[in-house]
Amino acid sequence: MEGERSDVAPRIGPLAWLSRPVRATWLVWFRRTLGGAVLWETFHSYRSASWSAVHIDPVIRVPMPGLEFLQVSGGTSLHAVWLGIMVAAALTLVGRGGRLAPAVMALLLLVDFAQDASLYLNHHYLLVLLSLVAAFIPTVGARGTAPWSALFLVRFQITVPYVYASLAKFDPDWLTGIVMNQMLVARESTFGWAVSMPYQAEVMTLAGVFLDGLAPLMLWRGVGRRFAWAGMCVFHIANSGLFNIGVFPWLMLLITPVLLPDDTLPRLLGALRNGSMGQRAALLIPAVVLAVVGALWPANASVLTIAVSAWAGAIGGYLFLEPSLAVAEPPVATEFPRTHSLPLVVLAVWVVTQIVVPFRHLAIPGDVTWTEEGHRYSWRMLLRTKRVTSALIEVTNPATGDSWYLGPNDLLEPHQATDVLGRPDLVVGFARAIAKQWEEAGVPGVEVRLRVQVSLNRRPPVLMYDPSVDLAHVDASAPASWIQPTPRERWL
Repeated sequence: MEGERSDVAPRIGPLAWLSRPVRATWLVWFRRTLGGAVLWETFHSYRSASWSAVHIDPVIRVPMPGLEFLQVSGGTSLHAVWLGIMVAAALTLVGRGGRLAPAVMALLLLVDFAQDASLYLNHHYLLVLLSLVAAFIPTVGARGTAPWSALFLVRFQITVPYVYASLAKFDPDWLTGIVMNQMLVARESTFGWAVSMPYQAEVMTLAGVFLDGLAPLMLWRGVGRRFAWAGMCVFHIANSGLFNIGVFPWLMLLITPVLLPDDTLPRLLGALRNGSMGQRAALLIPAVVLAVVGALWPANASVLTIAVSAWAGAIGGYLFLEPSLAVAEPPVATEFPRTHSLPLVVLAVWVVTQIVVPFRHLAIPGDVTWTEEGHRYSWRMLLRTKRVTSALIEVTNPATGDSWYLGPNDLLEPHQATDVLGRPDLVVGFARAIAKQWEEAGVPGVEVRLRVQVSLNRRPPVLMYDPSVDLAHVDASAPASWIQPTPRERWL
């Protein structure tokens, strides 16, 4: 859309381009649905019977590398963090608190994210990033306008996980079907014929590559939007049932339509209110059909899964009706101060960081699937399954020569064992936590060695770490030469 006429000559250059006004409808939708998704996820996790066992009870927690300064002590503090997240998310959902509410939400999500690296999930990381984006974009009414830079930032951040998840799947274990086959076999007893059809693994393997990589770009650029959205609906709803990934697929179904033109939501609502009977039916029938799927397919079906599925169906109906729908009324031009236009430097730094960080493993020697060096924050999702088949922890007092031998269950909760012992980037923090624990018990300077057998994607288990290396005192910033060679052949 065009801005208001002015006697002043229009500015030229990148700042003017980034500041041109667009409808703010999608920005309001993004911020509010993000707040709702965070509130839903946090509330249901917090009230679950396993919350204390996962977040409070562990004897040793390995903090997220680089975020150790955000550690909180005591269960009371962690309860306060989670309650604070829920309050900030609720304020974001109802449109109160301006930029402060999502900023607080982002900070508290980051604090929780930093507590235990064994709980790392890509969608938790995504929630932190999206909350930061929500804190940056201007707070304007749904009928107003906002700088194009704000809409670009939201669209860019939504697209990043899709595209990098696709690029990461150019991996030998994914492309040969090893990963998908083992995931489907593991779920056959639950889903039966739904995960055991001929050539299903091969089709899902290729779909995972191309759908992730192409569908968001098709939605954004307008090429084959109908088919791209249909594929995304199948992809996310299927994933919600097959994999335990929480609110992630439902959040993406809610916010991915932000990639569509900025008049989509006003035109859709206008068709529901004032459209013909046929137009309303074309919107409501797919909404009802997908709502039924959302009620029956996921094992954890809820009001959220039904409502989001209905929303996804309505978007699908809209894309088929789009050429015939009335043009939306023009938005009310909003005078926003220069501070509402994202500074070019800030925007550039954010974009470059999001582009470069997922590629950092290319600069680190070794197989990232095995070493985990550069795996985190890279959107490498569902590419590997590690199983710790045996583990022995040796703690030695070099001053006396005394040694203690421990099993993983002596120090770790069951949910932590594989996630800590099977990830080289976490065992250093684990070894240091053991050394600190011994120091507090009056035995300073102990050495910690691990003998851990790990199976990668159902291969025969092999030794993962050099058992002669004291992991409590290695330089975590140096190349991890103490990681044993990958059990899979190098793919060239």
